[in-house]
Amino acid sequence: PIYAVTGTNGKTTTVTLLGLLMETLYDKVGVGGNIGTPLCDEVLRVGSEGCTVAEISSYQLEASEGFNPHIAAILNVTPDHVVRHGSIEVYQACKEKIFAHHTKDDFLVLNYDNDRTRSMAERAESTVFFFSRSERFMEGAFLNGDMLVIASGGKQYDLCTVDELGIKGAHNVENALAASAVAFLAGADPQKMAAVLKSFG
Repeated sequence: PIYAVTGTNGKTTTVTLLGLLMETLYDKVGVGGNIGTPLCDEVLRVGSEGCTVAEISSYQLEASEGFNPHIAAILNVTPDHVVRHGSIEVYQACKEKIFAHHTKDDFLVLNYDNDRTRSMAERAESTVFFFSRSERFMEGAFLNGDMLVIASGGKQYDLCTVDELGIKGAHNVENALAASAVAFLAGADPQKMAAVLKSFG
């Protein structure tokens, strides 16, 4: 399986953290794509028994045809790369190619706090799982006071407090929520995830 992350900002931090979270679930984890290591090299290295965590840029998505990660996360969309793409709408359309081939059996992790990513839920065939610093969900990753939590299946899993999180800053709370959501949906154990979140930094 390939777990992919895109967004204007925060990709590298989120992908690096997600790679460590996935090590609690898989013996072999590859991390590649826009982060510096070619994705194809990592997929070949880990083989069929492992997984690959991919940092995907809009430039890569622009040229993609059949890319279909089982779980994809879109962190945010801001106008940083509009010059390359011509307009924010074209740029956003490139980002949305990450879930173009999704079905209900696939998951799409979206930032509820970003207007453009939140609206993608209306166009996705995926099962959408939001993350947010300001809202709470029956199914999603969010802040409950100062506690990072995941809610799913009628249960709530406490991960760590903002102070315990190894990386600091509001943007990194979002990155940690996104990475945690992807890892949880992939089957990672919340207690093992909590230990990684506290030590990463």
